[in-house]
Amino acid sequence: MHKIVKPFFIFILLILQAYIYGYSKNKSADYGSMPGWVNIPSSSYAVGKYFSTVGDGPDRQTAELKAVQGIASLFGQNVVSVATAKQQMEHSETGGESTNSRNQTVSQDIIQDVNQDDVVGVEIKEYWFDSKNNVWYVLAVLDKDKTASLYGTMIRKNNDLINGFVDRSGTAGAPMDTYACFASAETIAETNDVYLKRLSVVNSETGKALRAESLSVSELTAKMKEVAGMIPVLVDIQGDETGRIAAEFAEVIAGEGFLTSSGKKERYELTGAIQFSATENSTGTIKYCRYTIDCAFRDTVSGATLIPYNKAGREGAGNQEEAKSRAVNALQKAVGSEFASVLSDYLHSQSQKDL
Repeated sequence: MHKIVKPFFIFILLILQAYIYGYSKNKSADYGSMPGWVNIPSSSYAVGKYFSTVGDGPDRQTAELKAVQGIASLFGQNVVSVATAKQQMEHSETGGESTNSRNQTVSQDIIQDVNQDDVVGVEIKEYWFDSKNNVWYVLAVLDKDKTASLYGTMIRKNNDLINGFVDRSGTAGAPMDTYACFASAETIAETNDVYLKRLSVVNSETGKALRAESLSVSELTAKMKEVAGMIPVLVDIQGDETGRIAAEFAEVIAGEGFLTSSGKKERYELTGAIQFSATENSTGTIKYCRYTIDCAFRDTVSGATLIPYNKAGREGAGNQEEAKSRAVNALQKAVGSEFASVLSDYLHSQSQKDL
């Protein structure tokens, strides 16, 4: 999955934080007779409106974790924390403010170990301590309507962003900008796909309806490939005696769907030069090969440098030939990982400009 562009999701993260973190106020445990929810959670929280699970353990923290794991497992998630649930909240549709001090949600400590989405809407509703057997019981609850509403809000907000990028692609001008619009839309659609799957667990009909309204990852990927297939990129690296470095650049670029060439002038070019120099240690027992590469991915029509890339280092061996071979290997590996990451980040975030 591509890295998500943070500015796109400030709105979403604010909602999540408001929903998950609330005003902290401890809820005292019930030490009386065993309540009905210990054996039958739905006796207190109806199945039609809530998901509810009970966790038990020798201490409250363990019981809380098991209860949260039970809810998270409904989404195929696995909570792996040993923290206690300490925060209380009741989400309001308008601001996510704390309006009910009785209910508790999963603590920040648990959230730090898992994706925030995995515990959205989970509330710790009840505690009971079995003093005879020294066992804690905790009831975790997820309100289906509230959680469906939250996911629905996030999905619709994302759909607005996706549709905005798709609309912008028609007036982007430069072919690479058109591609970047679809790439940014695809990144958001990947997040939406996760939300849609979770919404479908909570409310299948709403999930189905919103999925029908949403552009899918596969649709946007197809658009990206269609645009990329019409954009050739010249790759020309001077000083690349074996051709391996240029080939690695070409493979990275082709991996994003673009065509590559090595002789014909194109609007988009990745050009540069490599230099190697030989050195050795003070005793002459270790031979070094220093390498530097300085190149750039450019739009020759606008004259803009889209991505500068440079790298320097050295490799050592018992002889110069082996040292140079290691230097080429190191440089090839850097292009395949570092440059690939830089290119992907550029393509999938470029369209956030002017949002």
